[in-house]
Amino acid sequence: MLVGGSTRIPELRKMLSEYFGGKELCLGVNPDEAVAEGAAIQAAVLSGVDESQLRDILMLDKTPLSIGLKDGNGDFCVLIPK
Repeated sequence: MLVGGSTRIPELRKMLSEYFGGKELCLGVNPDEAVAEGAAIQAAVLSGVDESQLRDILMLDKTPLSIGLKDGNGDFCVLIPK
């Protein structure tokens, strides 16, 4: 599922469709609502809500490895090491 602002980029939609063999993308999920719901679930997990209330939810979190900073020497420093 692709969510957030990138779902509104026509060229990205076209590339994804081509990548999956020309299949039509499913656009029935509101990307902004999906982001908000995911944030609420993540907040519940981090705040220690009773896990029995979250038992039917599988949440996968993806952070790109490209998140980092350029240091004074011009080297790229990864913020989240493997």
